[in-house]
Amino acid sequence: MKKILLLLVLLFCYASVSFSQPNTAVQLVDKGVALYDAGNYTAALEKYKEALLIDEHYSRAYYETAYTYYAMQEHKQAIKYADKVIKEGGKYLVEAYTLKANILDMTGKPEEAVAVYKEAMDQLSGGDYMLCYNYALTLFEIKEFDEAERIVIKGMRQNPMHASSHLLFGNIMLVEEKRIQGMLADEFFLFREPDSKRSKTIVASIDEQLKKGVTKKENNTININFNPGKKSDPFSSIELMVGLREAYFMGKDSLTEQEKFYEITKTIIELLDIKKSEKGFLWTFYVPFYKELLHSDNLEAFCYYIHKSKDDDQVKKWLQNNPAKIDKLINWFAEYMKKNGMN
Repeated sequence: MKKILLLLVLLFCYASVSFSQPNTAVQLVDKGVALYDAGNYTAALEKYKEALLIDEHYSRAYYETAYTYYAMQEHKQAIKYADKVIKEGGKYLVEAYTLKANILDMTGKPEEAVAVYKEAMDQLSGGDYMLCYNYALTLFEIKEFDEAERIVIKGMRQNPMHASSHLLFGNIMLVEEKRIQGMLADEFFLFREPDSKRSKTIVASIDEQLKKGVTKKENNTININFNPGKKSDPFSSIELMVGLREAYFMGKDSLTEQEKFYEITKTIIELLDIKKSEKGFLWTFYVPFYKELLHSDNLEAFCYYIHKSKDDDQVKKWLQNNPAKIDKLINWFAEYMKKNGMN
């Protein structure tokens, strides 16, 4: 009986201690995040402050504090706490560097933002794909296109499935008047993100790019304005052929816009298929992808799928009537990723 009483006393004492334990730093930050999500920023900051009283080296608490101040548009405070994360090192470094650089960029200090990104790339031995994307985006905005291209490619090598990086790369190519290269990137972006607000913008951009330099006059005369570019540019001959194909299809009223798009896309890939491969991300990522897509018998489905966001009854009808072809395309891509170590 004494043993039973002793056991009950011990259990009662253990339970009392357990239920009276104070919140840990982790629990306090979790509560702070819940308050932040509810829009109660001031209360969230109090929880982070309590967490830091328990553990003054807790990087997550510093980062959440910085992010909350950012949401409150208190940028100096946000940078102050982002710097504390950077000083501590370890986890949340990427997020802290990105937050600090974004604040500098959005407050009209892009050069300072670039300096922060450079420091981050050095500290993180090349950074990660999101850091590269944000860095490249800032470089693009200040018109440092060559460096933006180099950095965004660095990020895509780390995560080739990041849709926004392909979109940024496509924008860089188009600004540099590399139409075909830009279209290859934009179409891959649409394959990753076929039905969003920005997808509609990119679909319209691609349709416009295909018609670029080709005009039809009232007397049905078709003019082609072609910039041959550099002789060393392997895409210059494809540029010319796309112009010729678009001019040819202008006189083919029997074909829908989507059917014309398919035929021109097919022509581009067929020309890439017979060209000698060269160095660079375009040739090691995009070209192999489109070549295998062509030979997989999924190109038609691809062309309709990437136009999913377009307000076109013919596209909607095809997608509705051909779910098996879309499934086949998606399954093919899953196998393609697996084969190339991208899953």
